[in-house]
Amino acid sequence: MKYNLSLFAALLFCFGCSKPVASDTANWSKPEVISHSDDSLGSSFMFYKWNNSLMALNNDTKSLELYLLQSDGQHWERVNEDSSFGKEARCTLLNCDPVSNRFISVNGKLIGDKLELPFINGSIEKDKNILINWKSVLQADKTVFFGLTGTNVTLPSYYNSSLGSAYIGGIFNGSAIYIPYCIQGETHHGKGTIMAEGPFDNGVFCSEDDGKTWQIEHISKSFSESPHICKSEKYYYYFATIPADRLELWYSRKAIQGDPWSKPVTITKNIILLGDDFTSVATRAGDTVHVCWLDRRHLNERLLLIDAYHGNYEVAYSRCRDSDGEWSKDVILSKGLKYAYCPVMSLEGDKIVIAWAGAQSAPDGHYEFDPNDIYYVTSNDGGKAWTKPMQVTNGAKDGLTAGRPQVALLNGVIHLFYIQGKMNLKELSPGLVKLNQSPWPIYYTQRPFPD
Repeated sequence: MKYNLSLFAALLFCFGCSKPVASDTANWSKPEVISHSDDSLGSSFMFYKWNNSLMALNNDTKSLELYLLQSDGQHWERVNEDSSFGKEARCTLLNCDPVSNRFISVNGKLIGDKLELPFINGSIEKDKNILINWKSVLQADKTVFFGLTGTNVTLPSYYNSSLGSAYIGGIFNGSAIYIPYCIQGETHHGKGTIMAEGPFDNGVFCSEDDGKTWQIEHISKSFSESPHICKSEKYYYYFATIPADRLELWYSRKAIQGDPWSKPVTITKNIILLGDDFTSVATRAGDTVHVCWLDRRHLNERLLLIDAYHGNYEVAYSRCRDSDGEWSKDVILSKGLKYAYCPVMSLEGDKIVIAWAGAQSAPDGHYEFDPNDIYYVTSNDGGKAWTKPMQVTNGAKDGLTAGRPQVALLNGVIHLFYIQGKMNLKELSPGLVKLNQSPWPIYYTQRPFPD
């Protein structure tokens, strides 16, 4: 029997190799270093829509670094912060009003057996100085969050750290402000503490008078973390994840006119929670809320202590309309890539952009700190149809790691930040590598939203 070797080779190539993801590097502006991270991909750098423009904040250095997008829409200017604000809120990230110059800063700490939440209401003036408008404090003991408990139950000890716990991701709606939280109590047994035992409380800190007074609204008592909140035309939406063996993403919503929060509903049971691998984000346009997450439905697992997971970390997306409260069938957006990490999303009208770090192919055991590039997809019809993934950076082939992207779509332009560097894998002793890495550059680039 004769074989057509050319045809056999062609079929082997088609079935054995995935089609390379197209490069879009040429359409992005030349990457510009804006700031530096604290330690490789580890950074508190945050990027906000603010005052109909953009603002960035970095807390990785000894002083709070504040950056504003200049009027040309292309370059960034560092603004020196007010020293008094820097002393009070250097360890705190902000919740910014996207349509004014207002912001709220809050950081939790334990005072005796009570949780104290100092809120700072501020603004950035025309002379670019930070002004503190007023301060307020909310205090609550454990019964406020957990009800009656035994004496062996306490509020979480991480509030005693120097950084406390910063609350980020709040929203403004006129004089109303909502900031989401997940609090994990500690139940002590002798000298031991079982963190998964709780108790737990998830909800929002809310103010109806622009941050002068605050209340607490409770939503769920489940073991949850990574809370997010957003607002549509008619509802507030709250999102959180359930870790441990359940790995769920759930949501609750309430009407803006004052209805109570709805019973939590699961969106997906396919999220990934591996260190910093997981990010879910939610944003809104009109009567529709959009959410994306890192998905594990095609994740391959092996019974190994090292590299137990390999391949198929994927970016998934779904949306929900106010009118029916039903989520659309989720779709995988990162097809063609074997690994994906930390998806982020922004939208403007019906235009949506989602960016993430990842790799088209890599050996088993590949991780976020290994060589990766930045990829993105877009939709111009409110999430009904999506482009194929496009590659932004091209450094993984040279051993560079790009990660922790942050994206904002404003006036038809995609603005993108990401961290990029090279791991120092110098061995300290046989089998051990350097843990503390050096700061890496934080890059900025932009491009017009694709036609």
